[in-house]
Amino acid sequence: MPTGTSGLERDLSLIRHRAWLFIPFAVLGILAAVFIGNLTGESTATASLTLDTTVHDLVVGGDRGLRIFEAQEMTSDPAFRDKVRAAIGDPDFDFGRFAISLSPISVADGISRGILTISITDPVKAEAERYRQAFVNVFITEYTEPDGLWRTRFVDRRRKVAEENTVQFEEIYAQLKARTDPLGIYLPPLVDVRGQISPSTLDYEQQAQLRRELAEVEGAIGAIAGISDGAAAAVAGSVLGQPVAAGDAASALAARKTALEAALEAYAADTVAFAES
Repeated sequence: MPTGTSGLERDLSLIRHRAWLFIPFAVLGILAAVFIGNLTGESTATASLTLDTTVHDLVVGGDRGLRIFEAQEMTSDPAFRDKVRAAIGDPDFDFGRFAISLSPISVADGISRGILTISITDPVKAEAERYRQAFVNVFITEYTEPDGLWRTRFVDRRRKVAEENTVQFEEIYAQLKARTDPLGIYLPPLVDVRGQISPSTLDYEQQAQLRRELAEVEGAIGAIAGISDGAAAAVAGSVLGQPVAAGDAASALAARKTALEAALEAYAADTVAFAES
C-alpha cells in the first residue's frame, strides 16, 4: 500500500480484504433486530374486575365457602375454561395464555372484596383485546348469575358434604339404636338437639306425653277384656276423656292407640332428621 494512502482508504482496503470477518456480526445484528422487533410488536390486553360479595347464610359462618377466593378458583374449573374457549370460538385455545391474579381488599364474615386482574398477550392487538373481552364476559356471567358457576360450585360442595354427613349419621344412628332397643330406651328424642348441645327438652316432653297416653290406652284395652259393655265404656271414657257409648269401648280405644302410634312414628322421623341436619 502506498505511503501516501489516507486513513479512509486504508480502512476500505482492510474491509475489502477481510470482509469475511464481519459476516458473523452482520448476521447476529439481523437476528437481534428481528427478535427485538417481535418483542416490541406484541400487545397486552388487561382487565381489572372489582369483586364485592355480601353473603348471608342460615348457619353461622356458613358464608365462608362463598368468597372472592372461590371466584378466582372458578377460573381453573374445566367448565369455565370451556365456556371461555367457546366465547373465543376456538375449542383448542390455550387457556394458559391468560395471566390471572387476585388482590384481596378485605375478607370477613359475610363480606369479601378484592380485585381480579387478567391479561393476555398477542402479536395482534385486536386479537389480544378480543380474547380478554371473551374472558371478562364469561366471568361476569358466571359470577353474577344465580345459576352461574360461582354459586353452583359452592352449592355442589355443600350438597356433597351434606350427603356424606347423612351417610355417616345413618350408620352411627343404626349402631346406636341396635344397642338402645334391647335396653328399652327410646332413642329419637335423645338425638334431637335442634342445634344445641343437649336433647330438645320440649320435644322430649311431648313424646313422653304421647308414650304415657299410649301406655294408658293399651292398659285400658287389656282391662276391658271380659267385663260388661257398660263397665268397658266407663273405663274407655275415663282414659279418652270423653263419653263412650256402650259397645264402642274397644273400637274407640283401638282408634286412639293407632293415632298415638302414628304420632310417635312421625316424631321419630322428624327428630332423627333434625339431628342429622
